[in-house]
Amino acid sequence: MKQKLIVDLPNYEALLAAHVAGFANEIRQHNVEDLIAFVRLQKNETVRSLLESIGELYFKPKTNRFVDDTELLMGWTMPPRISFSMKFENRSIEVFYRIIVCADTAAVNIDYMQSEDANGNGDVALTKFQCALESARI
Repeated sequence: MKQKLIVDLPNYEALLAAHVAGFANEIRQHNVEDLIAFVRLQKNETVRSLLESIGELYFKPKTNRFVDDTELLMGWTMPPRISFSMKFENRSIEVFYRIIVCADTAAVNIDYMQSEDANGNGDVALTKFQCALESARI
């Protein structure tokens, strides 16, 4: 039975960010006007295809997937920020998170984590998460 992990999120987000940094930078290499158009026109299949092709460079199949939700933040006085909802799943750990890309940076925000073998020890859970991330990498 999967259980929600109660964790110190900043440590998990930092670890996740380190493992998805190349993935995020690769997203940022694409034409921002195209990305904005895909989001505004709700072209989720196109976004999925793009993110899956990028993901193949960094992760084993089906371990880091787009989950059909995007958000675009932009205005007259700010550069665009695009958020992609993602799911990382490996070694009985599931993490739902958002990867946010901007002109010169990227960030991750974890929304939810669960594991089949969750326990109360935060250090053990963090180590298991690190192992899951490392084993999902190509």
